This record gives sequence, structure tokens and C-alpha cells, in this order.
Amino acid sequence: MKVAHLLRKYNPAEWGGTETALYGLCDGLRQGGVSSVVYCPSIPAGAKSDPLTEAGCVIKRFHACVPIWGISP
Repeated sequence: MKVAHLLRKYNPAEWGGTETALYGLCDGLRQGGVSSVVYCPSIPAGAKSDPLTEAGCVIKRFHACVPIWGISP
């Protein structure tokens, strides 16, 4: 079985709580025989490592406009 995860943004260089939770979820699903596919907007090239990919997740990126209003880093 496959599970799709849809993220508003995913940039390994900006790892935080959401990414940590998704990493744990994907790892647990993988141990149960479920594969995960993460769909997220494209980012500029430059990230050398990707913890989700290393954990066995497939990352599918797409072109999108993701406006951010009033959200601090």
C-alpha cells in the first residue's frame, strides 16, 4: 500500500517540527510495509541531503505559487 502526503512546503534546509513528525510517521509506516510519497512544491536546487529520501520516502515536487503572509521564520 502507498500513502500520499501533501505538504505546503518542504525544504530540508529548513527542518522543523512538521518535518520531524512526518519523518517519524513515514518511518513507522515503512516498518508496517506501507510506502510513502511526499508531494510538495519545487524549491531551488542546492540541498545535498534529504532525510525523508534517506528514510525511504519518494519526494515528488511540482511547480506552485505558495504565498506566505504574516508567518515569521
